[in-house]
Amino acid sequence: MFNEIKKIIENVDYKNVLNEISFKTNIDIEDYINTQILNIGQKKIDASELRADELLNLLFSKKEGVASYSAGVLTKFKKSNLEEEYPKGEEIDEDDEDDDEEETLSIISLIGFLIEYYYLSKSDITSLDKYFNKIRLPNRKEHINTLREIYSKI
Repeated sequence: MFNEIKKIIENVDYKNVLNEISFKTNIDIEDYINTQILNIGQKKIDASELRADELLNLLFSKKEGVASYSAGVLTKFKKSNLEEEYPKGEEIDEDDEDDDEEETLSIISLIGFLIEYYYLSKSDITSLDKYFNKIRLPNRKEHINTLREIYSKI
């Protein structure tokens, strides 16, 4: 049932790129795997209509580009960069913020980045939009524009 996702996450290049992303972003990898995590990864692959071999070939041929793109996306959307604006007098008290919460990168995180990178590298924005629609990503048009900007810088 999870052959495609297992084929990808057990690949040495996949693990090496994931480690490179972790190094570049200073985000630890959560390598815990269970059926739910495998199911999420498999659903992303199914929604993309890509095969594991296509994603692994991309990963093998564009390791540095995939790592740089993924790190760029993580940096752009890192929690610390997503500070909400609160009305005057309603700001969050610094004592109420959870400073102990560490960010981690799921072992399947790279799957989504690979799919995005694949479509961006082919300039196939229609398929990327279709993929985002299938995984029910809100504001997908804005998200695509942001990802295109990140991709253009690598």
